[in-house]
Amino acid sequence: MSSVKTLYVSSLLNDGKTVDYASLSKSSEFEEFKAQTTQLNDVKLDEMTETERKAFFINVYNALTIHGILSLGCGDSLFERLQFYAKVSYSIDKFVFNLNEIENGVLRENRRSPTPFTKIPFSADDPRLKFTSKCDPRIHFALNCGAKSCPPIRFYDPEKIEQQLDLATKAFVNGLELSENGKSLRLSKIFYWYRNDFGSNDREILEWIEPFVTAPEKKEAVKNQLKGKDVKCSYAPYD
Repeated sequence: MSSVKTLYVSSLLNDGKTVDYASLSKSSEFEEFKAQTTQLNDVKLDEMTETERKAFFINVYNALTIHGILSLGCGDSLFERLQFYAKVSYSIDKFVFNLNEIENGVLRENRRSPTPFTKIPFSADDPRLKFTSKCDPRIHFALNCGAKSCPPIRFYDPEKIEQQLDLATKAFVNGLELSENGKSLRLSKIFYWYRNDFGSNDREILEWIEPFVTAPEKKEAVKNQLKGKDVKCSYAPYD
């Protein structure tokens, strides 16, 4: 995975989330990375712990997104993006995993994508089902699908992943905007699309978020929202 770390360092601009695709496409680091992706077939997923697999697949997802955009482009329409997530894939331990299967199959414990009319990624007899991880909502702040509103890209170390995911989540939620009157937090659409990962209703979603909020004015806003009888979340546009 050292080539993944090198790819991140060479591709990201100072904000940690914007990939310099033009420069990266001509770089020696990208050529080296492409050559090393064939080694993913030699990975032994069975020999990894669940924590190791979580870190591994987060890193692979982000690298595969960059690789796919550079090689195939992503398109602007919903249909083109869905095709991208279904088509772009790596062969890992002799199994093929596309972006949808990594995110929703492996990392979200085989849950349906929020996109309408989709099915769960792995059927009951799919041998890849044994590689799924218990759904950890914090992974949503580690995965970057290539959109401008996505979280920054980082390299995740299995020995530090708990602390890294906490930091990524805190950074993301503290970057959320306050409403115009300053009395509530405007959530990312991530919390809407994947709301069942965070809670069964708006109150539970805010209760999940609250421990990660450290900015005083935003912490106060969330607490005020939770004091209300009828908790309703608002969402910012997703670019």
